[in-house]
Amino acid sequence: QSPRAGLGANNEAKMFLAYHESIRILWQSNTIKQVWAKRSAINVYDSHKEYLNDIPRIASPDYKPTAKDVIIARVKTTQVAMEKYQIEGTEFEVYDVGGQRSERRKWIDCFENVTAVIFVAAISEYDQTLHEARRSNRMVESL
Repeated sequence: QSPRAGLGANNEAKMFLAYHESIRILWQSNTIKQVWAKRSAINVYDSHKEYLNDIPRIASPDYKPTAKDVIIARVKTTQVAMEKYQIEGTEFEVYDVGGQRSERRKWIDCFENVTAVIFVAAISEYDQTLHEARRSNRMVESL
């Protein structure tokens, strides 16, 4: 089980189910559409729109996340997280080190016996600023 799941996640799910119809109605309002158009000012993830457009499916009692639901999900990395995989007999260790400036000092411990580095940058953040430094562009900083 993921360390990110648990009672907190269950409580959030219960709250969502209690208010999903109100959220759906708000999402369809003109006011929220206007706010959404300015989302880059407050660094709202683009993937939220996918979930908000699918509230009835997600709130259904038989909801099972699709591959797309999982791929576009975003959980802020607050520490170095490691996952192990075995693909065709080869073991892989993948480290998610987080991109926030405050997390970068933790990276050095992950570079012993490294074979490859995959660097991921969100080009959708071209018009957003860093949370910790409002004058720095998020995409430029990540590159």
